[in-house]
Amino acid sequence: EERLAKEEKERKCKEEENSAKVTKEKEKTKQKEKQRQIAEEEPQSIKESKRKGTKAIEKQTESKSRHNKSKVDTSEHADSPIPQHHTNIVIDKEELIPPEEEEEQLSVTAYIDLLDSFRKFRVIDLSAGDATSDQIVTLIDKLETSKKVRYLRRLLLNGCLLAKGSAVTRIAKFIRRRDCKLAALDLSWCGITSEGIRELATALVYAKSLLALNLEGNEISASGLSAIASSLKRHRTITNLGLANNIFGDKGVKVLVENIKRHPSLIYLDLSTCEITKVGLTSICNNLLGVLEGTEETEEGELIIKGKPASSIIETLVLNQNELHDGGLIIGDGLLVTETLKSLQLQNCEFSAEDAVCIAEAVTQREDSPLTELDMRRNELSIEGEIALNDIALSNPQIRVKWRTEEREFTPEDIAAIVDHYEASDILHNLLNSETLEPLIDNHSLLSLMHVEDEALLTEFVEDAFFSEEESYEIFTNGLDILYSLVKKEDTMNGFIDDDFEEVDDEELLIPVNEEPLTILQEFVAELITPFLERLEIDDIDDKQTPFGPIPQLGLAKLKIVELLCLVVDLDCSPKVVEHLLDGNAPLIILKMLCKYHQHSVFHQLALYFIRLCLRVKPLREALFSKFGILEFIVVKATEEWQKPAPERKSYSGILLVLAQSVERMEFEPFVRKQLKKNK
Repeated sequence: EERLAKEEKERKCKEEENSAKVTKEKEKTKQKEKQRQIAEEEPQSIKESKRKGTKAIEKQTESKSRHNKSKVDTSEHADSPIPQHHTNIVIDKEELIPPEEEEEQLSVTAYIDLLDSFRKFRVIDLSAGDATSDQIVTLIDKLETSKKVRYLRRLLLNGCLLAKGSAVTRIAKFIRRRDCKLAALDLSWCGITSEGIRELATALVYAKSLLALNLEGNEISASGLSAIASSLKRHRTITNLGLANNIFGDKGVKVLVENIKRHPSLIYLDLSTCEITKVGLTSICNNLLGVLEGTEETEEGELIIKGKPASSIIETLVLNQNELHDGGLIIGDGLLVTETLKSLQLQNCEFSAEDAVCIAEAVTQREDSPLTELDMRRNELSIEGEIALNDIALSNPQIRVKWRTEEREFTPEDIAAIVDHYEASDILHNLLNSETLEPLIDNHSLLSLMHVEDEALLTEFVEDAFFSEEESYEIFTNGLDILYSLVKKEDTMNGFIDDDFEEVDDEELLIPVNEEPLTILQEFVAELITPFLERLEIDDIDDKQTPFGPIPQLGLAKLKIVELLCLVVDLDCSPKVVEHLLDGNAPLIILKMLCKYHQHSVFHQLALYFIRLCLRVKPLREALFSKFGILEFIVVKATEEWQKPAPERKSYSGILLVLAQSVERMEFEPFVRKQLKKNK
């Protein structure tokens, strides 16, 4: 409710801000309209005098500026080591005026109207796509007549249909201006014709300040791309080029990469969905990444790579949604020699597991690979391809590898392939030391589907996890997590409390003792119950000191031990498990812990779950009443706590009531009914 109230408050604040903004714009429009009316009503003589006065002020300012410049040139600082051209810089005072807030997106008419005022725009964003060709021409004309061309840095027209009219011609003319300082031009999905592309390509040579150009989705053909490529050979400052969703194919991309292979500034290139095949991919890799001549391995096992890196400084290469099947070897050869590529995006390129293996081998072979990101999502990769890509992430943690878009369901065959590749002993050893196989597979999904029945392997694991001379608390808790997943045998990790005590019928409430022969894993788990119960009685964590006195700390290891005991009783309650639980006084230890850690509500729920499980298993149920005195415990503790005022009661006092109700629930069983009659 607090969160909803907060969201409602934020929503109202946003509405008020938007309303205030709209009101402010309306007031500005009214004021501007009023000034226009006053100007129209002024006599012609007054207008003429104002015009002459303005010109006189401009001349006076110009003469002062010349006088000041001559002073600077003849001053005592003229002989200083500062270069002469620095002293001749004239700073326009209007450049010092900070631009107004321009993050808001306005309509084209609003931009045109506001250019009549003192408003200067560094960004004009018409990406909503509702501006027509004629309106954009009018907007550019207004920029020029208002002398505000030099302030504009980003012009975003993506989605505006410019096929009809003269907008493209006007834009091409605009970016050729000497005072145009445009750094980013977005003309994606504008329906530009081939003639318009050629006009832009011609003008591109003169747009020296342009750093980013996006021409996505304009159906640029090979001939159109050839014109752009020729201009890029002369335009040496552009850094980002977007050409996705065009139709130039292998022929066009070959011309492009041959023209930009020595470009000194281009670091980002997007060629997604451009009908490129393995033929075009070869041109891209040879010209932008480099040419591999061969590899040799020394006697010491060191790999020597022979090849010629490309002169290109490309850092991000986007090739998504092109048919690059069987192109993994070509990309791998390029990755072996490239010196600049940091991000390679290959989504939905019809790559197979073999392609993924070739790419992964190339990356893992290089210790000095510049690559930091590899994206191969939406490709049909089998488990072999996923394992190969996961090896990149394990061997080079600085490389972010992505190949999966959603949760994957692993089959026993997949798990067998993973275990065969990484080996079961290494998997368990690494998991003990917190080294996982993610992002390939999470720990629980892997362990729950693994069949670990090798006695030597389990012996080594148990000794390393629980009986090592150099005992580690982290390794101990990791070992408990591993055992829990191996025993649970489910592909999804539910909550650690899976208590259905209040949901099932009386007949289903009873849990039979499993008389079937135990597996090797079950034997190991049963033998571990006794040392685990001994661990529960050891204080392995210092008490927490508070103003009200020390508070005992339960610790994660004890919580996980009780969790594992509950799981074993619920799933594999064999005579051997029952024997070890009774010999170790497990119910009594849990009840004592319930009182000792009286502020640990999570453990209280877990303790209740364990006692309920004991009530459901016949030998444990009988021991609860006859050996451990469950009824006497409830009476003594409940009498002690419930006589106190509510604020002074310990937090487990509520659990006592639920525990009493759980005992009453078992009254249908003759032994429990008899015990309840004895202790009314």
